[in-house]
Amino acid sequence: MNDGERGFFTMDMFFALLILVATSTVLLNFAQGAQPTVERTIRFQRKEMALEKLATGINTVYSNGPSFRIENLTIDFPNNMNGREYYIKNIQDDRIIKIDGSESIVTSHIIPKNVYIEDNIVIDDDIDIFLDIYWEDENIVVEKN
Repeated sequence: MNDGERGFFTMDMFFALLILVATSTVLLNFAQGAQPTVERTIRFQRKEMALEKLATGINTVYSNGPSFRIENLTIDFPNNMNGREYYIKNIQDDRIIKIDGSESIVTSHIIPKNVYIEDNIVIDDDIDIFLDIYWEDENIVVEKN
């Protein structure tokens, strides 16, 4: 082996390591940049699933008639990472319930128009809340337990 061949192998190894470090740096930066988006998407999906569970409970009480009642419906609402509380409210004319006050508004459609959500249920922590859904006169009432 002459001296020129030994140096060639060392330079190949150096360039291979340089490419490996550059590729790893780019991938790591991409993964770190995507993390907040992933967390926001997870929170949005959890809120959407919780609201769909509530809408299903409201629709079930409505379709089963005035004598039907759901007690202690457990819904796991995610916390709001920016520290603000959010609330569930009903938009009667559009037959929509929504979670508002967070970084993203989540809506869900319901069948009945006559739904009363007591005091626009406020969620300010990552907790399970228990709801009662029942008929009162001509309205379906949702109240926090």
